Amino acid sequence: MRYSNLFITLLLLFVCSNTCYAENWEEAFNGNKEIYIDTDSVNYHNDSLYYSIKYFDNNLRADVVAIIQNKEGNAGVVSTCKLYEYQQNFINALTPKIAPELKPLNTNSLLFNANARAIEINNNNQQKSQSINKADNVDFRPYMRRLQRRIKRNWEPPKGSETKKVVVLFKIGKDGSLLSSEIFKASGDKAADKAALMAIAISAPYEPLPKAYTEESIDIQFAFDYNVIGSSR
Repeated sequence: MRYSNLFITLLLLFVCSNTCYAENWEEAFNGNKEIYIDTDSVNYHNDSLYYSIKYFDNNLRADVVAIIQNKEGNAGVVSTCKLYEYQQNFINALTPKIAPELKPLNTNSLLFNANARAIEINNNNQQKSQSINKADNVDFRPYMRRLQRRIKRNWEPPKGSETKKVVVLFKIGKDGSLLSSEIFKASGDKAADKAALMAIAISAPYEPLPKAYTEESIDIQFAFDYNVIGSSR
C-alpha cells in the first residue's frame, strides 16, 4: 500500500518486476574497461534478467548503452544505442526482448561484475516485494500518520534549501528500532541530505510495527519537500 498526505509523501517501498523508467548509474568496473550499470533498469521477465550497462565507445566517441539479457547464467546483448537515445526513449529501450545470442559468463567477461550486481539487485527486489505483499493486508494508515508527525517535528532543514527535495530510504524493525537509513534520492545539497537523515535518526526509536504485520522489518521511503512541508511548519 502507499500512503501520503499534503505535507509529507511516505511510501512503503514498492518493488515489482515492471520496468522502471529512471536512471541510476553505478560503477561496475571490470579490468581496464569502465562499465556502469543502471540499477533502476534491472527487471525480471519470462525467466530472464534484463539490465542496462553504459560504456564509452572509442569508435563512436560517445557513451553507449547496451541492454543485456541473462538467462540461466548465459548473457547476451539485446540492443545498443547512444546514451541520449536511451534517455529519450526509455520505454522502447527497456521493453524486454530476446538477445540474438547468449554466451556463458566467466570472471574475464566484461559483463561479469555488472551481471553479478544485477542479480544482487533483483534478489533484493524480490525480498522487498514479498514484504510489501504481506504489508498490503495490514492497515498501516494510523501507524504512518503518527510516524509522519514524529519525523516532521524533528526535521530542521538548513536555510537556503527551500527548493531541495530529499528522499530517504530507511528500515524499521518489528520493535520500532531503526535498522538502517540511506539517501534514496539526493537533493544535490549535502546539508539538506544530512538534515533529512538526522530527522530519521533523531525520531528513532519508532513505535513497534502493527501486530498484524508478521515480517521482522519494513522498508519505507520518506520524501522531505520544503515547499510542501515548510509551509505548514
